Amino acid sequence: MTMLVERFNLPAALSSAPSKRDAETVQFAQAALTSAKREGLQLAVRARYVALVVIACLLLMINPAWEQLYYVALLGLFALIGWAQVRVACHGRNWHSCFATWRC
Repeated sequence: MTMLVERFNLPAALSSAPSKRDAETVQFAQAALTSAKREGLQLAVRARYVALVVIACLLLMINPAWEQLYYVALLGLFALIGWAQVRVACHGRNWHSCFATWRC
């Protein structure tokens, strides 16, 4: 029984005080999640841009009329919304710096 306790380090596992290693693990996990969120958002915005370009090209090829420019302008507005999402996300919840600088 003593070998199992030593092998699995049960007294350390049963202690309620967090160790330095636990704190480092939590910091590493938070950094990894933050990085994954940022990369996921960038991937989503890039995919949005590609889809908007494809839709704009299809709109102009299917019906090449001046009336279609309204829809192309709306697609530009959707691209602007994606750009704003990235800018707000890079500042997190700090709205003052987000609106003051608009750059990461």
